Amino acid sequence: MFIVVAVASAACGSGVSEQAPRVAGGTTGSGASVNGTAPADALAPSGVNAGGGGASVAGGAARAPTAEDVFGRLQPALAACYAGGRKNAPAMSDGKLSLLASVDALGKPSCVIPADDTGLSQEVEDCMRARFAEGSYARGAPFALELPIVVAGGAVTLRRAAPTAPTLDTIESHGVRDAEDVLQKLLPELDACMSSLASSSALRVVHVGARIGATGRVDCALATSSSPLPASVRDCSVGVLSRAVFARPEKGVGFVSVPLKVLGTK
Repeated sequence: MFIVVAVASAACGSGVSEQAPRVAGGTTGSGASVNGTAPADALAPSGVNAGGGGASVAGGAARAPTAEDVFGRLQPALAACYAGGRKNAPAMSDGKLSLLASVDALGKPSCVIPADDTGLSQEVEDCMRARFAEGSYARGAPFALELPIVVAGGAVTLRRAAPTAPTLDTIESHGVRDAEDVLQKLLPELDACMSSLASSSALRVVHVGARIGATGRVDCALATSSSPLPASVRDCSVGVLSRAVFARPEKGVGFVSVPLKVLGTK
């Protein structure tokens, strides 16, 4: 049996800009550039081959980078985004943001969606999203991941997974009006996309999201979870979202996401 929950809507941030702001300060020292495009291996985790032919871990089997791998490389750039944004919003202290991302076979982030965000300015969120989107991974099989970021006491860290399943029951929209109406209609199809996950008895949260272009049509879509999703689930979910048409975004580009709570049959 599957249970898909998406109840309330939440408009996040003060608007979305087409181009995320850059933070002055030069390179970060980790290979990720704050003022320019990250070099080809900026997001290749330690021990992973950044060239062609797929990601291979030294002494082990090939694998996609984890959230820890990615954050380890991006942390200085993300911290620079926060420091730059705080100059314009001195009262900003604690906050959080999850970046949902899909990476194509060429190693380029093809879709980066903000979700579960609070406390951070739109400038900081846009900057962090841009830093992720600029990077490159090793070529190989496409993959998706979630990067849960938390800011506390001025420090930018990776938010650790809660020991129990989070309470996620909101459709989030950034710069898109009435997104919940469109997404609610898609829930039966998205539910069907999750059918291959029925062999597990554990509650699982799958995030699906999309970037909405100026005409209201979907520019890119993704599906991701804290643990790897089968390609069939990702492809099915992306196909459903890609056919949707939303209201024209207020700032020319917008984002929507919804967490799906999935229960297996065992």
